[in-house]
Amino acid sequence: MGGFGSGRSGGRPTVESEFAFRIDIDALRRDGLIRLGARAGCVIRFSHPCRDLDVECETHIGGPWNDWVRLKYEMRDYWTGEPLKIDDKVYLAPTRPHFGGLRWWFVCPHLNRRVRQLYLPRSGRHFWSRRAYELAYACQRETKFDRALRRARKCA
Repeated sequence: MGGFGSGRSGGRPTVESEFAFRIDIDALRRDGLIRLGARAGCVIRFSHPCRDLDVECETHIGGPWNDWVRLKYEMRDYWTGEPLKIDDKVYLAPTRPHFGGLRWWFVCPHLNRRVRQLYLPRSGRHFWSRRAYELAYACQRETKFDRALRRARKCA
């Protein structure tokens, strides 16, 4: 009962340990891909020791209900090893914060919820939200001792 190292373990894979590739809406905006009335494209290159992935990213910001990001990539199926060509369209939703301007969101294709980041974990085929893949954060698996150490490191 209790003791050192007896905290939470197991459960869902974490974003940090499960080498999930991540696309952030703020990074796309900073790079100029998301602007009103713009249509742009780029290639996002993900590297990991086990696999590499090149994602062709095309954005279309036109009307209030027709904004999207198109993600095209080729990968191998995690279980069977067969090649797959993925061509997904992820819709965008702008909101207006109280202090002005526009805040952009991805609409998760699986859950139909606004999210800031999309993930592609090792066993996934499509970029979906963290909740759609049931990914947790590493801090949700920490013991009381680890949480205390993390807080102490923040103060220093």
